Amino acid sequence: MRFINRPTPIPPEAYEALLDKLTGMVVDSCSPVAVCQIGSVSHPGISDLDVMVIFEEGQSCTLNIRPMLSEFENNILTHGLFGTTEELLKLSKHYSLFSNYKILYSSKLEVYLPEDSLLTDEVKGQIALEYLIRLWIALSIQLHYGVLKLRSLLLEINALKYDLELLGIGEGRHYEMVHELIGWRSRWFDQAPTDEQLKKWFSEFVSVLGGFIRNVLQSRSFYLPASHISIARNIQLFQDENLHIYRKGLRLPSVLSHLSTKYLSLMNRINSFEVGIPFDIVENKQSRIFERFSYLKKHNEYSRIHLPYFGNLGTSLRLDEALKTIAFDGEN
Repeated sequence: MRFINRPTPIPPEAYEALLDKLTGMVVDSCSPVAVCQIGSVSHPGISDLDVMVIFEEGQSCTLNIRPMLSEFENNILTHGLFGTTEELLKLSKHYSLFSNYKILYSSKLEVYLPEDSLLTDEVKGQIALEYLIRLWIALSIQLHYGVLKLRSLLLEINALKYDLELLGIGEGRHYEMVHELIGWRSRWFDQAPTDEQLKKWFSEFVSVLGGFIRNVLQSRSFYLPASHISIARNIQLFQDENLHIYRKGLRLPSVLSHLSTKYLSLMNRINSFEVGIPFDIVENKQSRIFERFSYLKKHNEYSRIHLPYFGNLGTSLRLDEALKTIAFDGEN
């Protein structure tokens, strides 16, 4: 097992400088309604930035910001900006977990920002399972490759804590392991665990997480919009009775793993994965789950046309293509 993407100390002021730069670039190029930071920077060097840009309905912005940033700045940001409209943002309180907004720029005296989530327990469970399954797939693939993206894992683990809360989970080996890594994360730059500790933790956690998800799926319904779904070029989901993952391809010699991200890219080119998941195809148009998929489809289509380089306030799983195949109310 080789570790890549190790966290390195980053001064808090570098985050603030990048927020100022991103805000200025978006305002100058797109004249949005508002720019907001989502969440906070609790562990500089591990934390990333989540920035949401709010546009008027029908407004477009083709700014592709990541190629315009330095390697250091991209290392802080880690992903693109989120983009939405005022109307879609108002609806998001029924379908999204995003919260804790801080306004960085506003062209209006008042900007609507969701304060209280109106998620039903069913939608909370669906969102949590989408995240858990996506994380289990990503970690299983890294285990197959023998390469772990360390900072990414430390970012994911904090979100995983909230997903367990959504499911009402407060005990068990999976719960203990999540909080063990969160503890390591809090002391990372003062007393990081050894590589041997991390290898042992990671190898066990992938198995424990898979077992936990299997148990949850036995007692809770999980929904997807189609029986076969592509969530990446080399990852296919399909409906099955049990949770499992199949790999087709080759593993390159571990001596090449020093290539880091290039190694992962090469492995993804010569390997594909099929993931069997117990799920139901959402059909009840009166259900909040169906309404959520309808909202995600509407947001995806708006972004595709108007905001091609912005992420959505949506799902952890990439369901874009699957959502296109469903006819919602008012569609043929």
